[in-house]
Amino acid sequence: MHAVFALYGRYEWVEIFLNELKAQKLTARIHRKNPETGKDEEMKIWWRCQVRVLPGGFYEMVFPKEHIDTVLTGLGFHQKGHTDFDIEKDFSLGLFKIKPIDYLRKFLRIDPVPEFNHEKELIFEKMFVSIIPIGVRYEQGEITLKGGEFDGWDIEAL
Repeated sequence: MHAVFALYGRYEWVEIFLNELKAQKLTARIHRKNPETGKDEEMKIWWRCQVRVLPGGFYEMVFPKEHIDTVLTGLGFHQKGHTDFDIEKDFSLGLFKIKPIDYLRKFLRIDPVPEFNHEKELIFEKMFVSIIPIGVRYEQGEITLKGGEFDGWDIEAL
């Protein structure tokens, strides 16, 4: 799962916030069919979240899908009005009305923010940083882990 957002704030505070996001570890579910017994096995492992930079200066946080409620609430995706500018606003260009966020989401292959339960929250140090939610990106399918102690286990694509 990918949460895509823009950040606004002083450079030093933004860097502290990004380091805070990179330090997060969440549990991810992995599973496999045991080659000896043929039974399905399931296990949870600690997965380190990632922060990536997208074109245009946007950021995306990659995390396990089962933590969508807590991560999106922690990032403030349920709040409106992070800045004075409404990101969902239509612009009129003479006879045409356009919505720039739609073109941005199409360019970056992002979906709008889904409805989610915002009762649980991960706590991030967000001092003096505004988070402007852009959307989310879903990955489909599964990935088979190779090498290491989890060789042959499957994990849902993040």
